[in-house]
Amino acid sequence: MKTFSAIVLSGALVACAASAAPTAQAPKPVSFMADAKVEVDPEGKLVKVEASQDLPDSVRHYIEQQVGKWTFKRNLREGETGNATTYLMLGACAVPTPGGGYSMGLAYHWAGPRVIGGSGRFPVTQELLTAVSRTQASAVTQVHFTVAADGTTHLDQVDGLHARVKKGLEPPIKRWIEALRFDPETIGGKAVATRSTLPVEFRQYGRSEDLHPDPMVSPQCRQAGMAGAGGMAPVAVDSVISVTPLI
Repeated sequence: MKTFSAIVLSGALVACAASAAPTAQAPKPVSFMADAKVEVDPEGKLVKVEASQDLPDSVRHYIEQQVGKWTFKRNLREGETGNATTYLMLGACAVPTPGGGYSMGLAYHWAGPRVIGGSGRFPVTQELLTAVSRTQASAVTQVHFTVAADGTTHLDQVDGLHARVKKGLEPPIKRWIEALRFDPETIGGKAVATRSTLPVEFRQYGRSEDLHPDPMVSPQCRQAGMAGAGGMAPVAVDSVISVTPLI
């Protein structure tokens, strides 16, 4: 049986619903990634929320309104003063209601520097996909990297790779991470470096359909349907702001 390789970036990739269905069919959930830039003063008071500018006004307003209810904490750094900014990676979902409308839901994934051009995702290189297939790797790893103040990245360490696949996977992981570019966090209007850890799971699948999960499995859709949310997420180890979402 032919196998398929996949890379799961925990918390960074979500299941996406199909595009709008024909009017003759029942409406389906619509899920998507979004981000919001937040500014917090030294006491942890929220100063500003700016949701993704490419979102419809109503959706942007909903996200900014919900994030405005959350709690923030400034993580002070020696010698750095002023307001701090970071980026929230979010999942949003509109679930059809019996009355013909939609119930909006929001899921918090992580906070930290924002991947440029990734729409909330970490775009995986073909080189890494090929390496995973070639090595038949199945492992849960922790990819530790630093986002510099100029938005470039440096791979610090990869934990969890078995000795059998380490030689074949670590170099393409390094090239993948260090090719990414980020919008960095700031303090007092000045960009700062941030250390991050990204859980990455390498899997081997027996059937191609295993790569396409039901959209209602995504945490933001479960939350919109009043069923809760969950899942791992990348962690900005020394982020300038800590977030406690009200979800």
